[in-house]
Amino acid sequence: MRQNHRAIIERDVLWEGNFETEPYEAAWAESAIYFVRVLKEQICSGSERVQISPDGLHWVDEGTMVQFHEDKSLFFYKVNDFETYLKLVGNLPDCERGNVIVTLVLKA
Repeated sequence: MRQNHRAIIERDVLWEGNFETEPYEAAWAESAIYFVRVLKEQICSGSERVQISPDGLHWVDEGTMVQFHEDKSLFFYKVNDFETYLKLVGNLPDCERGNVIVTLVLKA
């Protein structure tokens, strides 16, 4: 039977300018899906990407990148072959900001 785990990474956190989530150790998992739900204010532009790390200190872009769109309030990112640690990093233009909930779902 497959194992799964759901972790709330950010809860009603304001994203503006440059932002990043807390790193999450997920070495036991085979796949991961980040869900980002924009709450109060709509984020119309900007982007975010997944980063991976072998030790939680040194980071590299995994390659998954998503652009925000004004007609959406829920985004997701599927990640495979990520080794040990995961996090999201991003950048919003000066005029953009929004509160988010970030959920990480892991499967083994």
